[in-house]
Amino acid sequence: MNEIILKNISKQYDFILFENVNVRFQSGCVTTIKGHNGSGKTVLLKIIAGLIKPTSGEIFYNQLKSGKDFKIIPELGAFFSKCEFFGNMNAIENLELLASLKNSITKEDIIKSLEKVGLDPYNKTPVKKYSLGMKQRLGIAQAIMEYSDVLILDEPTNALDSEGRKLIYNIIREQKELGKIIIMTSHYEEEIIALSDEIYEFRGGSIEKVK
Repeated sequence: MNEIILKNISKQYDFILFENVNVRFQSGCVTTIKGHNGSGKTVLLKIIAGLIKPTSGEIFYNQLKSGKDFKIIPELGAFFSKCEFFGNMNAIENLELLASLKNSITKEDIIKSLEKVGLDPYNKTPVKKYSLGMKQRLGIAQAIMEYSDVLILDEPTNALDSEGRKLIYNIIREQKELGKIIIMTSHYEEEIIALSDEIYEFRGGSIEKVK
């Protein structure tokens, strides 16, 4: 069983955003972080993903320590709501370029990930012409395409219609059944209730478990 443990994670700018965050994330579990805008949800996810450093505290993945044993959690797939792609390239070209960094999957895997999120892998339209919802789907496809053990999803259904949200719900449930660690943020209360095994909420610079 895989696990991520946060020990006394704090983040400070010219003010204290949050401090002493202690959370354990486990395989086969969907954990949602919620809170008002600016409370630190996305910052915490970026700290876990290794995109920014905490001011203090430690992160462990399967007893390995971040910064000592690894820089970025191995087998990590991540989607952040302001995910950027190469606008002049189409969807499959973007994903093929990203996949070439690890070279761990085939073109067929990329095609499957696009189909899973409801995008046509053979559509030659450049991504710069995509709607916000289509870009959102493409972002989810890149997060799941490499079959990562850990998924970080920042507002994964934010720009989607009801049909798109249901599709992403099914993907999240499927990934959970495959034993992934899933950490997400959301501001849709019905979504949080429907998908989450554990829920944490930022309140006044600290985090509390509410489920």
